[in-house]
Amino acid sequence: MLAKIEIINPGIQCSIQDHGRYGGLDYGVSQSGVMDVFAYDYANSIVGNLSGTPALEILGGSFKALVHKPVVICVTGAITEMKINSVQARLWESYLLNRGDQVELKSCQSGIRNYMAIQGTWSGIDKFLNSYSTDEKAKIGGLSGRALKRGDVLSAIWTKGAVKRNLTTYVDPYFKQLTSKVKEVRVLLGPQEDAFTSIGIDTFFNCEYEMTTTSNRMGLRLKGQAVEHIESPDILSDAIPFGAIQIPGDGQPIIMMADRQTTGGYTKIGTVVSTDLPVLAQARPGDFIRFIRIGQHELEKIDLERARRQNQIRQKKDKTEIISSKQFMVNVKNQHYDLLVEELESV
Repeated sequence: MLAKIEIINPGIQCSIQDHGRYGGLDYGVSQSGVMDVFAYDYANSIVGNLSGTPALEILGGSFKALVHKPVVICVTGAITEMKINSVQARLWESYLLNRGDQVELKSCQSGIRNYMAIQGTWSGIDKFLNSYSTDEKAKIGGLSGRALKRGDVLSAIWTKGAVKRNLTTYVDPYFKQLTSKVKEVRVLLGPQEDAFTSIGIDTFFNCEYEMTTTSNRMGLRLKGQAVEHIESPDILSDAIPFGAIQIPGDGQPIIMMADRQTTGGYTKIGTVVSTDLPVLAQARPGDFIRFIRIGQHELEKIDLERARRQNQIRQKKDKTEIISSKQFMVNVKNQHYDLLVEELESV
């Protein structure tokens, strides 16, 4: 069955992303991909997609789309008011939408990025180096390598049948961090920690840094107490992993994110562990970042934590089935109410 959904309002920025592209760094091709892999993986899992299926990454909310052919969606990520045909809907759940239905996201209340998964195999989008991720700088992936705009129509092939509704209550440190104005992330020192004074390293771990408005998918620019170098901040250019923290000459940290360049010539004081990158992806200007120092011996525990989260996604069982979905308008004492009614299987 063919699903079709049209973008009515893309919001601040909306793009097609997946896990990103690998194998192109030595050719100068950025990784790209989703900023918040936790929310993205959950969205795909909830609608029953395979890991790595493309999804919409929506920045800042203010998004609206119109359904042309039945589609199953799930929206995760930032805390945002979500409505289907003006009826309040919930994040982190799947919905079966019919022709003429509209889904809308208001401005984000906490966090800054939402992910909309569409059930099925996407069609009509560009693939480069085994990834559909949009890289606007290189103009590759997604729809002609650009952000989505009003009038774009997205399509997916899916098997019509009962839709799985997720009824699980989510308990994860991610959600506590999502609503906090101070995001705590764990950092492993290196590879150029010897370029900084002991005072500089202490400053980095003992101060809170504010995220600035110049932050984007390439990097989060922070401001706060300057981190002191021993000599020059410049090095011979080397590779930059996702989460690397550069310290240029002004001493203000820059955390390198999904669309970062492949190499850079500034000293890197440390790298944020990958498990905590989704927390940074949801940071917004005015939020503060606190860096927590860890050692090599703690990485194994953190890797086990990440594996536990992934297994939690794959092994979710508290689900029921949506048999059908209809909308009604009810008039009670001259008050009009829009209702979304779903027929569920017995549980």
